[in-house]
Amino acid sequence: MKEHLETIDQVIEKLGGSRAVAEITARGTSISMVPSWRYRKRFPAQSYKRMKDALEERGFSAPDSLWGM
Repeated sequence: MKEHLETIDQVIEKLGGSRAVAEITARGTSISMVPSWRYRKRFPAQSYKRMKDALEERGFSAPDSLWGM
């Protein structure tokens, strides 16, 4: 059974922190962008597939609303 995450902070933590999330999104995201996502309380929509796949691989799930969907 997957652990369901509810917040941006939980997702970032479970994916390994800001640097790991910047690498996972692989869209030229600098580590400095990740805190702005925390502030906005939403991940960019274009990061959805990569991040959801990374969560799935680690046994986690998160609501689509964290990506504004």
